[in-house]
Amino acid sequence: YYEAKSTTLMEGATFISEYNQYGDKTYTYIHDPVEGVLFETRRVYEYKDGQAVSCKQYEKDVLVMESFYDEYGGTVKELEYLEDGTVIVYEYDEDGNLIEE
Repeated sequence: YYEAKSTTLMEGATFISEYNQYGDKTYTYIHDPVEGVLFETRRVYEYKDGQAVSCKQYEKDVLVMESFYDEYGGTVKELEYLEDGTVIVYEYDEDGNLIEE
C-alpha cells in the first residue's frame, strides 16, 4: 500500500512523493520538463512491531544516509555516506539535539 501525491511547482517542475502504510515517505521525485530529473530519493525502512527502527536513503541507487530511531520514533544516530568514501556519524539526544558529529 502506498499513497502518491503530485504537486506542480512554479516553472512547471513536478514533485511526487510516495508513502507506505505507516505514513513514512518512501520515494521523492522532482522532474522538470526541460532539465529532466532534478532529484530522486528512495527510503527503505526496517520495522519492529510497527515502529521504524532504521531507514536507508538512496539517491540514484547509491546509499547516502542511514538513520536509526528509538522506540518513540526519535532519531538517535545517522550515518552520512559521502562520494569520497567518508562516513560522517551524527548522534542525537532524547530531545533530538545533535550531541556529537
